[in-house]
Amino acid sequence: MIDDDFNSFDNVMYALQSVLPDCNLLLAEQMAMITHNAGEAELYSGFGNDVYIKYAQLQKLGLNVDIRTK
Repeated sequence: MIDDDFNSFDNVMYALQSVLPDCNLLLAEQMAMITHNAGEAELYSGFGNDVYIKYAQLQKLGLNVDIRTK
């Protein structure tokens, strides 16, 4: 996830909890703060279509996300 100036913390936390497995309110808040302070954060890693599905869902909810390979 990449930091932006138009998503509220509440919107980001809602999106993360909706899309990412096992993401509760505390984890979503921590991810949002890391992204805000560092400019970006790794949210999810996986294989195959699962990554693209999560990417599309987060984009649809308005988050600024990117897929990177290591």
